[in-house]
Amino acid sequence: MALTDALEAEGLRVPELSAGLQSRMRGVGMPIRASVKNPVDIGASGLFFDAQLLIGLGREILASGEADALILHGMGRPGMLDENAPQRLRIFLEINKETVRGYTKLEKDFGVPVLIGSIYAPGESQVTQDLNEEGIRIYDRLDEIAQILSRMHRYYSRRSARQLT
Repeated sequence: MALTDALEAEGLRVPELSAGLQSRMRGVGMPIRASVKNPVDIGASGLFFDAQLLIGLGREILASGEADALILHGMGRPGMLDENAPQRLRIFLEINKETVRGYTKLEKDFGVPVLIGSIYAPGESQVTQDLNEEGIRIYDRLDEIAQILSRMHRYYSRRSARQLT
């Protein structure tokens, strides 16, 4: 809800998704206990989902045409890996990175802004560090995400208005 509050403070709306889209999201594999209304919230257990399931949820939302932008928030975990890190942790981090890469691709596929957020900055999380080194920007402040989307909205609104005249 803090992200929704930040978006609304910037003048953006977070509308409830249609019943049809909510149903399709359940069909993709969204757990019954998770919220599909908007904000979509899979909870902490979502970090352990298969990357393709999470990417499929994002794809379903964008394919619906109901979203002007998409924010994936909550990826990454605290701490940096060293050479002694257990393999299960390395696998978990790779799933996180695959998910973020997939959402970055969704932005290209649909031509809709997709922003990635984490509570951890590079240097605090191996996932955010590695992805930033790949050129994928991960924002660690909710207000920053909201401000970026608000500015993008204003820019494209002005640009569209100019094209109509």
